Amino acid sequence: MPGTLPTPPSMRVWPRWFNAQECGGGSTKMSKFRPEGITTSITPMNIEGTECVANLFSIFHDGSISHANMVNGNLVLEVGIRYLAQRINPSFKKFILCLYNIRGVRFSTWPSNSEMQPSEIIDTSLIFRPELKILEGNPIGGSIQVICNVSSKDCDYSGGELYFQADFAHVTDEAGRPYSFSELCSLSSDYWEEWSSRSQA
Repeated sequence: MPGTLPTPPSMRVWPRWFNAQECGGGSTKMSKFRPEGITTSITPMNIEGTECVANLFSIFHDGSISHANMVNGNLVLEVGIRYLAQRINPSFKKFILCLYNIRGVRFSTWPSNSEMQPSEIIDTSLIFRPELKILEGNPIGGSIQVICNVSSKDCDYSGGELYFQADFAHVTDEAGRPYSFSELCSLSSDYWEEWSSRSQA
């Protein structure tokens, strides 16, 4: 619904976002995000480690995976998340997330009908055919779990769990600027702090 604020992520997930030092993001102290301070180097800012890549999806809470393409073994996702993208540029609506050397991709469904059994989809063209709304990401052993909702009349499931492994990730905005993990944490935490202040006003 236009103008409706997204529900904040669970507090169980939130604290893991801020350990930027373990994720190669530098200092754990998060300053206020400023778009003019973004590094414009063309060198990708690789986000490494299962936990850090999983936490990207928690940062993108309430975003939607609207397009997905497999390119030379790498999965490129278009994540529509207007409330974060507009903090960089009012005209922006999405980020591009590339998962390098992705493997073991599968989607375990939540059947809409309680009498149906969950199914497992391994064809990426079928996994990403409906728009997947991101709830949170979790590291599960050596894999990444992304919990998603699905609201498509063409699907007999209401959501599910996306699993995969990847060597590292790379995030850019619509202008092609890369972001470090710490920058994305700061961008998100600034938003949710403001959201909390507005909700308590």
